[in-house]
Amino acid sequence: NLQVMSLSHNMLCSLAGFQHLKSLVSLNLNFNALTSLDGIGSCTALQHLFVANNRVRDVGPLVSCEHLQTVHLFRNNIGNLDLAMGVLVNLPKLKELELAGNPCSMAPEYKHRVVLQLDLESLDGDQINQ
Repeated sequence: NLQVMSLSHNMLCSLAGFQHLKSLVSLNLNFNALTSLDGIGSCTALQHLFVANNRVRDVGPLVSCEHLQTVHLFRNNIGNLDLAMGVLVNLPKLKELELAGNPCSMAPEYKHRVVLQLDLESLDGDQINQ
């Protein structure tokens, strides 16, 4: 019944075993060596996810985490904004997103595109006034 876990600064390179953490609500994986979020899809109660400063390329595994409100993916390797948005639009409770420092954040009109597609309160640390 673990609900909060911080594994930052541990050089993790895999989320193997996370399929057993179904009650997890908040997870800090900042500053590891993750290239994939495979395995996190079983954490269906997850509301807050911090995965900054890793090497994650794909947000696809988050599609099962429909309770996510906060997703921090600052400084990873997410390259395709359209693919990322295709997943993030399916997270109806998402209010706070950080994608800065990823190759996708260099896309033309990046912030404008994200704000138009997602009902966010905050993007990359900046409040959004609707």
